[in-house]
Amino acid sequence: MTALIEKFKLPLVLALVGIFFILAGLVSPRLGSPGEVKLTSSAPSVDSAGQKFKIDVSGSVNKPGVYPLSEGSRVEDALGAAGGLSASADSSWVAKNLNLAEKVKDGQKIYIPSRSEQVQAAETTGKVNLNSASSKDLEDLPGIGPATSAKIIKARPIGSVEELKTKKIVSASTYEKIKDLVSVY
Repeated sequence: MTALIEKFKLPLVLALVGIFFILAGLVSPRLGSPGEVKLTSSAPSVDSAGQKFKIDVSGSVNKPGVYPLSEGSRVEDALGAAGGLSASADSSWVAKNLNLAEKVKDGQKIYIPSRSEQVQAAETTGKVNLNSASSKDLEDLPGIGPATSAKIIKARPIGSVEELKTKKIVSASTYEKIKDLVSVY
């Protein structure tokens, strides 16, 4: 028996080391601090057509820029192409307002605010942030009731104040009443 163990000692040790590395690889991507947004994919998904288009990713990402992505790519793919969120990114804002599974469109812009930018914007503008306001805060705006507030929340993330009108989330008259009272960042 001892001779048998000696004969297969090296292959057994190598097999155990291999198993260790495989398990470590499976467990390590799942580790992270609470509330941290994980970007698991850096490669864009490709559909059967494989058509390319460009998307602008800027703000608190590691490599801001314009990236070619394939049709069917997701926000997660765009952020992965930009090197992921930077250390200064407001990951809480991302978790609340950005749908990482949403398909991106040609020419779309994704902007990731920093933590300091979020605080500064809230303190200086005094405007209601369409992407983070509670339903009560939205209902305090002129012409916004519970139904419209729910439509705004469902439409998040909203890229610009004008989207309220262009996507018919609010009527033109309501838009005119609130356009100067709201922001998206």
